[in-house]
Amino acid sequence: MRRLIRRRCIAPSLAAALVGLMAICAAPAAARLPFAPPPPPATAPAPIPAPAPWFAASATVPLDRLGAVANLPLAGEARVQLRVSGPLPRFGLALVVDAPAVEIGGQPVGRFRARVFVPLDGDGVRGRVSLDGPAGRLWADVALPERLSPGIGLIEAALAPWATAAPAGQPGPPETEAETQTESEGEAASDEAPSALDTLQEIAADWAEAPVVRLRFEALDLERLTDLWPDAALAGRATGTLSLDAAGLRAEVELVDGAWRGGALGPARARVYIGEEATRITAHAAPAGGRVRLHARVPTTFAPERLDLSWRDRAPMTVDLAATGITPQALLAVSRFHPAADFEVDIAASLYGSLDTLDARATARGTLRDGEAERPLDLELRVGPQAQDLRARIGEADAPLLALVMSTPAPLVPLRRADADPAAVPLGGTLDLALPLATLMPYLPAAVVAPRGALSGQITASGTLGQPRLDGAVGITDGALTVVAANARLFDLDLALRFAGDHATVETLAARSGRGRLDGGGVARWTITPAAHAGPLWSAWRVTAEGRLALDDIPLVRPGLPAGLLDAGVRLDAVAEPAQTTADIRVEAVDLRLTGFRLADARPIARNGAVRRRSQGTLRRADAWLAGDGDLDLTLHLPGGRVEGDDTALEFGGAVTVRRRGDDFTVDGGIETRGGRFRLFDNPFELTGGRFSIEPGTIDPQRAVAVAIGQAHLAEVDTAPAADPLDPTIDVRAAGRVVETDVKVRIVGPSRRPSLILESDPPLPEYQILTLLITGRVDAIDERNGEVRRQAAKLIDRFHNPSLARQLYDRLGVDKLGLKFGASVTNPILTVGKQINRRLYVETVYHHDAPPDANEKEARVEYRLSPRWTVDTVAGDAGEGSLGLFWQTTFGRPEKPAAEQEGEEASP
Repeated sequence: MRRLIRRRCIAPSLAAALVGLMAICAAPAAARLPFAPPPPPATAPAPIPAPAPWFAASATVPLDRLGAVANLPLAGEARVQLRVSGPLPRFGLALVVDAPAVEIGGQPVGRFRARVFVPLDGDGVRGRVSLDGPAGRLWADVALPERLSPGIGLIEAALAPWATAAPAGQPGPPETEAETQTESEGEAASDEAPSALDTLQEIAADWAEAPVVRLRFEALDLERLTDLWPDAALAGRATGTLSLDAAGLRAEVELVDGAWRGGALGPARARVYIGEEATRITAHAAPAGGRVRLHARVPTTFAPERLDLSWRDRAPMTVDLAATGITPQALLAVSRFHPAADFEVDIAASLYGSLDTLDARATARGTLRDGEAERPLDLELRVGPQAQDLRARIGEADAPLLALVMSTPAPLVPLRRADADPAAVPLGGTLDLALPLATLMPYLPAAVVAPRGALSGQITASGTLGQPRLDGAVGITDGALTVVAANARLFDLDLALRFAGDHATVETLAARSGRGRLDGGGVARWTITPAAHAGPLWSAWRVTAEGRLALDDIPLVRPGLPAGLLDAGVRLDAVAEPAQTTADIRVEAVDLRLTGFRLADARPIARNGAVRRRSQGTLRRADAWLAGDGDLDLTLHLPGGRVEGDDTALEFGGAVTVRRRGDDFTVDGGIETRGGRFRLFDNPFELTGGRFSIEPGTIDPQRAVAVAIGQAHLAEVDTAPAADPLDPTIDVRAAGRVVETDVKVRIVGPSRRPSLILESDPPLPEYQILTLLITGRVDAIDERNGEVRRQAAKLIDRFHNPSLARQLYDRLGVDKLGLKFGASVTNPILTVGKQINRRLYVETVYHHDAPPDANEKEARVEYRLSPRWTVDTVAGDAGEGSLGLFWQTTFGRPEKPAAEQEGEEASP
């Protein structure tokens, strides 16, 4: 068929050409890689004469449409040319793409060019792609052999009817061209048309059978890449090369002032060669004052056309790793430690020989500090073909705080060659603990601080890797710790945990908080490998757990709410497997008794009316506490509960179920209010309805990335905050009557910042409703020392209410009153300012005994033209003044937002 196409092919139709274009886009060709063209060679080869095309067409394609298909925030335009031409047998299809100004997520990327050629003689796909932009210069040449180019078969199939229909001996198609040309500004159409095929044929002069990729980048600004790829969190500049051909893969990268995820890498350099016989790696780095050096030579086989790499375990290998001065700061790129973590270790690892004669050793020695003392740290790992040992110690050798000894006689050669069952490998070891909680605290969850006491006991391991057994007991006596999320300090903490083979039992869990106590217990059972399981090791584990917790007069303290004493009983039943987790939580006998004590409100950060807030955007998978792999079914039962206080009585109950299937969440049910009352500014209100639930939806990692790189909008204050998937939501309604006026209050939206809606009959503006609730009059001019103003500002800070914010601006009076001094106390400077509205701010300044060349009376006007542009003018009686135009933006990537604490959730 291929010979027939070469000799007898006539002009293909537009449909056939489009089939070829789709095939090229589906193939792993270079047209979709972001790189920039290399400089032209000093002596270019003589151009190959380009015959008139059999078919040619071009068009301008909006990149935002392509971005919608690929789920990428693209912007800009690309000129795309499709050309079928070439003398037989060099007949082929060429695709040329030129996008002068590409943006991703609002960030300028630069000029992107791609040229791809698909000859129909079986040589495969070849092309050149390039990118030249503010982040640096990148360029690459790529070729794929026929077996990696599925587009060729599709094109031949599309052209087959034309080839069979041509009479024998008929010459090639007439030189006709149907082309719609859209030229870039300053470029003629002929600049691209005749040279596209010529350049591609020059590039493809000596392609090998294996894929060929040649990539080079110079002074690449990695921080710009972080704007496009937030998870990378890179910084610094990189220069390097990469090539892939029949000889193997070669890469060399040099990094200057590099950083990854906030961890400084310092100057770093790496060389990698993956060839037919071996893989060689050399790397040097200096992260945060430490030093890391790696040399490795591993015997491998490599098939470039399949990118297949395998280890030849019968040949000897050599690996040497040395790392000195490793601290938590040096490991920021790979792990985030608690701020209190403090250690410094030196790590050495070596590996020699083949798998049959393997001698691998690793050591880590250093110091672990806990603020009270320095603890020696010592770890040693030895791996041989028949036995493996791990020893770790914290503390002095004669009185260790932690001592771990583990050993396995695993036959590595039979295991590697599938002649032995890893589940049958014996396991043995012991763990002895006398570890102060203060030493352990930095490696516990960040919500636990200031621990006191020690974790002590012994656990022995036995059985096999498939069916391990744990026996022993550990516990805490007379301990204490603070749980930040609960605003609680636990005293007299007693914990007794006993292991017995395939289960662990919490025999004692007791603590005191204030005058209250908590008591609990439970058991967890596990099956690591079922008896009849034939799959991979540890691939069918199962854990079942049940637990109980009783709370009696436990203090409950939340900002903005009266403190209370809580009684409740909680029971948990859960089953966890690799692909499914089911949890059932039942909370009974909930009784919250409110006291008159209130936690003082934290002073809010001053708000600038000229700055808009960035919307939170969709949650990332890793940031959601319910996110993870596999399916999840979580049900919370709350049969009934009540809240009582001097001015409050509330009853509630219900159940809510959250189901996760991949990244999709569905929510059924909610916690409903069943009547109640409360007082707002000493006015009685009755609850008319209420519901607490969780927002369903999809946690889309791609959308989360788009939000982080700038696709998230800057929300106007009039836009209500949207609830993200898994956000707790609230919808509470209440009604009351104040001074012959019916007032309705509704709080609705995400609990982190719900919307506040005030209504009345007869209708009143919200500020007057607030004045009525506080003063008992609608025409009062804030006669309680600014109480109305303060309460309005507090409500605006806690709730979303743009109407109340605008009305507050109209009634503020003086917004700024300041007094300072010039050269001495005899030169006072009085400042009075007024925020007229959200855009206009007016300020007057009186400078007593000002110098002759300075203003004694001065006026300043600031007007916000847009969220980014502000005009600032100053004029005075001495002729001193200024006119400024200011533009604001942000630089660098902000820290990841901290999770909202329960205490920050608004509540009626």
